[in-house]
Amino acid sequence: MKNANDRRVIRTQHAIKQAFEEMVLADHDGHGITVSQLAAHAGINRKTFYLHYDSIVDLADSYVDDIAQDLIARLGAHTMEEYQNNWELFMHVFDEFFTSNREFYTYVMTSGEYSFLARRVQLELTQFLQAELVSQVHQEDGAATIIANFIVTNMMMMVRLHAAGTTGMDVTQIRDQLMKLTVGGLAGMGLVKDDSPSTSLATN
Repeated sequence: MKNANDRRVIRTQHAIKQAFEEMVLADHDGHGITVSQLAAHAGINRKTFYLHYDSIVDLADSYVDDIAQDLIARLGAHTMEEYQNNWELFMHVFDEFFTSNREFYTYVMTSGEYSFLARRVQLELTQFLQAELVSQVHQEDGAATIIANFIVTNMMMMVRLHAAGTTGMDVTQIRDQLMKLTVGGLAGMGLVKDDSPSTSLATN
């Protein structure tokens, strides 16, 4: 394997991922894509593909780190105290990632075909948030695990409901409804500051 920092390696990996994303979004059947088809679409040969990935599944797996680390970096830019003062900020950061990011990310996180990737991303986000609750808010491990799962599950629900289009609501309306439910639950756990903007959501 060539040095991952080699410009040619970076260009080739970009070409492979761009081709994969285009093919998945074109037919919404990523599991039907073969290495030969992908290589032809990316303008490379099969041997070059295998220098970077073991299989199509291995390529799909690489998106777990891409999505999770990007989201974790965005969420980690704020402290837990900032979130406790305004939980809408947490949802805004999460929502912004999916509304401003590539269509492909939203698709793989909401598609049944890629549910295995979505579960792994959700697990990484939950583990990150659980650790933050323990270190910054001094929650016990058990409580932090429950709270982290509750928050991340609600965030993912917002993305899935919007993508499915089954509620008759736009993303802002879905976000507002889930925000009320989320803040209400967090208030019950003592995680909403009394004087924060989120307080009114928990009581309305």
